[in-house]
Amino acid sequence: MAIRQATRSQCRHRVGAVVAAGARVLAGSPNRRRNDPTIDFRHATFHAEEAALRRAGRTEGAVVYVARVNRAGVPMLARPCPRCQLALAAAGITRVYYTTGPTETGTMLLLKIGDDFDAGSGSPADTTRLPAATSDGKETGAGSHECSPPGSA
Repeated sequence: MAIRQATRSQCRHRVGAVVAAGARVLAGSPNRRRNDPTIDFRHATFHAEEAALRRAGRTEGAVVYVARVNRAGVPMLARPCPRCQLALAAAGITRVYYTTGPTETGTMLLLKIGDDFDAGSGSPADTTRLPAATSDGKETGAGSHECSPPGSA
C-alpha cells in the first residue's frame, strides 16, 4: 500500500507512507509540494510520514510503512529523515518498515520521546532512540524524500 501511495506523488522523490494498527489501515499519504492547495501555512510540511500521521488521528502503538519509487515504479531507499523520525516517535509509532531497494526492506525501531534504551543490553538506559538498521542488521544512511520542483537538481 505504501508503494501505491508513492506512485501518487507528483514530487521528484516519490514517497508514500501508510499508518497501520494491527490489520487496520489508519491512513496513507504521498509526499506533496509545499504549494499544494490542501496544505495550509500551519502545516507546510510535505513528507509522506507527516501527512499520514495528520490523517491517522490516534497512532499510539501503530506501525508505519514507507516506500519510495523511481519514475519507473521501482522501489528505492525510503528511510525516514531525522525530522520524520522525531515526529513518528512523538506520535507513539513503535516500528517503521521502509523500502531499501527493489526487493529489500529495512526496519527501524522507535521509542517514545523520553524513553531510554540501551541497544547493547536491551534494557532502558542512556540513549533515546535505537539506530536504524536494514533487515540484515546493518545501519543505513538517511534517505532524502523532499519535493523539489520538476527539473531542479
